[in-house]
Amino acid sequence: MFARNNLQFKIGGIVAIAASGFWLPIGALISKQMARHERGFPLWSVLQAMASTIGAWIFGFPILIWYVAAFTPERDPQVTAALNEFAWLAFLTPIVAFTLQVLPVIVICFTSEVHGQYTAFPRWFGYLSIWALAVGEIPVLAIIFKSGPAAWNGLISFWCPAIGYSIWLTTFSYLLWRAIQHQTQTEPEFQRIAV
Repeated sequence: MFARNNLQFKIGGIVAIAASGFWLPIGALISKQMARHERGFPLWSVLQAMASTIGAWIFGFPILIWYVAAFTPERDPQVTAALNEFAWLAFLTPIVAFTLQVLPVIVICFTSEVHGQYTAFPRWFGYLSIWALAVGEIPVLAIIFKSGPAAWNGLISFWCPAIGYSIWLTTFSYLLWRAIQHQTQTEPEFQRIAV
């Protein structure tokens, strides 16, 4: 993989690492919307923002390792294989950032006093977030299993969390978009700020 498609692999890595930075503005947007639902110090919003920052780094760091593996494809295959395993395990198993990002969202969904059709945090989304959090914890099994469905490239450790996260993020993006559209139409002070 690293030798046959070396240039394509490197170009794909550049695109992927650039994309990892886009999680920061999304995390900032989520935190801004969460802060609207908190009183006093916005603890959950700050925690979600910090977890989003760590999550962007966790997404980008394994790509750097894959860069190193692809940089010298003629090296000993054992070294390249070790780098590849390191990158995959670093990509899938640090579940703490996702946990600390979704947990505050769940808390806001169940404790917010702001209800209505246009909230970005309806109660039903709290239940979806609990499901996404449970599915998102599965990749830690890749530390235990080297082959089979729970391995880093297996159905359980990779595809189930990837699909679950995609469902969660797509749903959340729609809820955020709908809430912001409503806020820009109904709140004059909202029109003066960027988010």
